Amino acid sequence: MKIQLQKFKEKIENNKSIPVILLCGSNQHEIMDKCDEAANLICGPQAEEEMRISKFNESALLKDTQNFYSKI
Repeated sequence: MKIQLQKFKEKIENNKSIPVILLCGSNQHEIMDKCDEAANLICGPQAEEEMRISKFNESALLKDTQNFYSKI
């Protein structure tokens, strides 16, 4: 599913069974904020402590794509 950032919160709240979310853009700070927001919307404020959430930056993902597949 491809969505615009303006509709990000609405789409996540209405579809909490998303297995993988890939965010891209040039503003890395905004991307990290959206990662945290998605985790909080799907799993609650304790998401990173309670769930197995894996975050990859672009360079790590491009360097070793198998790492991504092994996490899911």
